[in-house]
Amino acid sequence: MPSHLKAFCAAVAAGTMGGGGPWLLLSIPLAIDRLGTIGLLDAIRVMLAPLLFGAPFALLGMLTVGLGATRVLHHISRESILSYLAVGAIGGAIIALLFVLILSGELTEYPLFAIFSVLGGAGASLTWGRHRMRLKRVREEVKDAPANPIHDLLF
Repeated sequence: MPSHLKAFCAAVAAGTMGGGGPWLLLSIPLAIDRLGTIGLLDAIRVMLAPLLFGAPFALLGMLTVGLGATRVLHHISRESILSYLAVGAIGGAIIALLFVLILSGELTEYPLFAIFSVLGGAGASLTWGRHRMRLKRVREEVKDAPANPIHDLLF
């Protein structure tokens, strides 16, 4: 698997854990408490519900905000961890608020979800940003490396 794809999947996983992870503190005890009445399979579904709900949003955020921001930041030569973090956090909030707006028609309810979406966006963007910074260092090292003198003599 190419390093870009691994980093993309890691960023989606980090976004999923950042956005859905805090909700696990509620879903796991709830599932354990209800284990006798709902059965093992349903208890596992309840435990994993925050991650299963958050994963599509993390993927959506990385495909739209993350990759779009990468293209723009690279083009204007402004790639940095802080710029990725800002874009991820703001993008996470916007995606959550748009989701709430589409479902309820108003933004007065459920703004709390934006906090967890900001955490997810920040987690995904930090993971992706670290990968991009590694690539940036490698590109700079290759650019600064001395040319092969034998190659220069032959061609």
